[in-house]
Amino acid sequence: MSKAVKESLARAKKMAKGGLRASTVKSSSATTVSSAVPSPLFRADKTLDALYENMEVLTGQRGEGAAVVMVTDSSGNRVPFYPDGSGGTTDGSGSGSGSGGDGGLTPAYPTTPTGLVVNGGFSVVELDWDAPVYYGHSLTQIWRCPEDNLSEAVQVGSTAANIYSDPIDPVYEGYYWIRFVNSDGVTGPFNASEGTYVKTQESTDDIINVINDTINDSPLIAQLQAGLDGVQEQITTIDSEGTQAFQNMWSVKASADGITAGIGLVAGVDDEGEPVSQVAVAATQFFVFDPNNPNPDGTMEALFYVDADYGVCMQKAVIEQATIQVLNAQTIVADEVTAGIEIDSPDIKGGQIEIGNGFSVDSSGNMTANNATLNDVTLNRVTANEGQFNNVTIGEDCVIEGTLSANQIKGDIVNAVGFSIGISGSRRIEIIDDQEFDRTVMIPAVSMNCESSNHMEYDHTVYGRASINMDISINGTAYATYSASCSGDSSGAGSASLAYDFIMGTGDLIIDITVTNSTYYGSVSISDVVLMVAKKGSGGIIVS
Repeated sequence: MSKAVKESLARAKKMAKGGLRASTVKSSSATTVSSAVPSPLFRADKTLDALYENMEVLTGQRGEGAAVVMVTDSSGNRVPFYPDGSGGTTDGSGSGSGSGGDGGLTPAYPTTPTGLVVNGGFSVVELDWDAPVYYGHSLTQIWRCPEDNLSEAVQVGSTAANIYSDPIDPVYEGYYWIRFVNSDGVTGPFNASEGTYVKTQESTDDIINVINDTINDSPLIAQLQAGLDGVQEQITTIDSEGTQAFQNMWSVKASADGITAGIGLVAGVDDEGEPVSQVAVAATQFFVFDPNNPNPDGTMEALFYVDADYGVCMQKAVIEQATIQVLNAQTIVADEVTAGIEIDSPDIKGGQIEIGNGFSVDSSGNMTANNATLNDVTLNRVTANEGQFNNVTIGEDCVIEGTLSANQIKGDIVNAVGFSIGISGSRRIEIIDDQEFDRTVMIPAVSMNCESSNHMEYDHTVYGRASINMDISINGTAYATYSASCSGDSSGAGSASLAYDFIMGTGDLIIDITVTNSTYYGSVSISDVVLMVAKKGSGGIIVS
């Protein structure tokens, strides 16, 4: 075995055992906890994986799903521009405000995260935690450090969910922390001062490459290809006075400088007379290769490999049924997968999701749910056949094509204005043509009254008189005149009213009301005026 291969194998073994930590290059500009302005999404590392991850963040494929806008500063450099308008780095929290509004409530101070669980895959670390329960939650920040030192940790991402996937190098060892951010951008405490440790798995390709280098440097390859010569064979027959467990045994043993390797075969019956056959191999490494199918360069590949450190390794396997306590896999392809407890994943892709008979989501995004409880939901379009809404605010226009039944309505469905005009004066009312339906303008009865009396002056009688008139004109044209009059010792009464159809699209409607009076030994009075505007229609009223 060459020196380079031995060093490669030794290094891989130490990594697999956790004895050697993967090297980490820390950027001088990496944001720490103590920094005033933390980097929200970018990974502070100089590896190729870090470059891939940062490009995904810049293009909106990772993180919060928003691509970064690049602007040119005064020096001609192109720098990221963030939505806060500062042109610099923000904490990525955002305001959290949306079309739904916050109802005037102040977001609560973020609570301490709980239930953080970190699992390491081959080149990704999956984190999940308990969902926050405080009001006004916006997102969760994820922090990472190769050492258990929170002051040296850098923020690697943020998410509005309670699960996060962090791409990282294989055989990476490090620690993670999380903290919540509310919709006002206020950050809460970290989940703990001590980080949560995780280690990613070693790449299977690296393991296979080391194994192939190992077997090709083994002296057994050349010896087996040359033929099996000089094999020591020992056959021992145990008589009936000894144990009956083993009838025949064949073994080969080799030893060099105190290092022993051997192989043995046993055939016989056990104490109960059942057939027993055994094959035992005493070796640090055991492998199987196909001598008739070498690589183009003459090297061999291990079909099956057993190592004291790695365990059992193979490139391909056909297994009808397997029981595995812990499975770490990069890609799983299966016709059917059943999870006895739960499935956690930051991204689930598929044709359709069905949970019982009450919930389903198809590939087009159509969701069916029975008895669903939704909080803080923003919807572009809602179609509902029936239901109940409590404490609902309609921010903009609302069209009701059917029948609206209500115990109490406040608004301009029926708009009314009242005013006092006096026994002499005028008022102008302007109604804007701003509705897409015809309306009716109404003035309920306005009461007009007068009284007069006769008086004796010297030797003759003076006859009193009184009158009051109301003139109504519409758009400058006289519409109606109403009056009440009396003379002598008498009184009079009259009333004025209006019912006028205001057709949409005919322009604004201007109504002028003028009141005049004349008295001689008399008096007049008039009640206040009430003008109402309502949508024209029968509205369930039948006139016959």
